[in-house]
Amino acid sequence: MVEYQFYLCIILFTRLVYLYRDEATGWWFSASLGLVQALIVLMVFGFSSLTVATLAVVFTLTTLSGAVEKILPVHWCRLVMLGGIAVMPAGLYPALGGFTLSPMAAGMMDHAGQIVAVVAGPVQLESGRVVSTLMGLLLLANEVNIAMRGIFHSLDLVPRLGESETGGQPAARDEREYNAGRVIGILERWLMFLVVLFGNNWSALGFIIAAKGLARFDKLKNQTFAEYMLIGTLMSALFAIVVAWSVG
Repeated sequence: MVEYQFYLCIILFTRLVYLYRDEATGWWFSASLGLVQALIVLMVFGFSSLTVATLAVVFTLTTLSGAVEKILPVHWCRLVMLGGIAVMPAGLYPALGGFTLSPMAAGMMDHAGQIVAVVAGPVQLESGRVVSTLMGLLLLANEVNIAMRGIFHSLDLVPRLGESETGGQPAARDEREYNAGRVIGILERWLMFLVVLFGNNWSALGFIIAAKGLARFDKLKNQTFAEYMLIGTLMSALFAIVVAWSVG
């Protein structure tokens, strides 16, 4: 189980390159990403029947994602391909066996554990707990961001520089607000996730939401922006709670 979660962390970490790439990347970029992912998986888990099958799945689906992003909605393509990359090894597990860390990866994990033991002192950290928490943070950073951007585009709630003219083209996207919202959203989800997972202090969620509202109080007079912020905040809270309960 821990090895499978570690595999997911590898995939999620490498997919952080999508964080500031909202437009279609093309097959060449995706093929390069798929190759990097496959090489890291191979180094961590070594050669085995499941690893070889997983390498083929990772490279093929990642490359395919870049190819179809030009003709299909970018956000949903990336999420669907991630689902395939995550589910396929689990489906092959009964027939091919599970993941096993390579000697090099096992040695590096032992060394990292010794460093953590020195830093943390007497505190006992379970490897499964650490990996699942890391997986939750990575999910909330990029994959939830992709899902939320897809929903915003579907609802036409993307922040824009001005109101579009009747019957005309929509106003240009407000890139500054779009990127600021991305960073604020990630930090907001991380805080909520850690509070729910370790603190179990639900009142702190209200403080986080209130602080976000105060920082953007003046902009809330714009109805479109107020809807964008409200929907984004509620979705962030929902995703953070669901992920925390899933990995907790």
